Amino acid sequence: ESDAVVIVYHQGRFYDTDLAPVDPTQITSQNRVVLAIAPSLSMTEAIALREQIAARDVIITTLSEDWLRTLKEMQK
Repeated sequence: ESDAVVIVYHQGRFYDTDLAPVDPTQITSQNRVVLAIAPSLSMTEAIALREQIAARDVIITTLSEDWLRTLKEMQK
């Protein structure tokens, strides 16, 4: 599992774990991709986001409180 690629989705953009913007169509990892999203997103939105990622093995999880705080700080 340590080979998983974590992608964060926040306010219309995809980021890597260093919060550098990434293009979802370029995420073609052979490893599992973990897409972390805000808990407030609907299942429909989550599925649409997953479909934007080129990799085949994508799982969705919700952002932790720590991540949500970090992303909020980033906006300032």
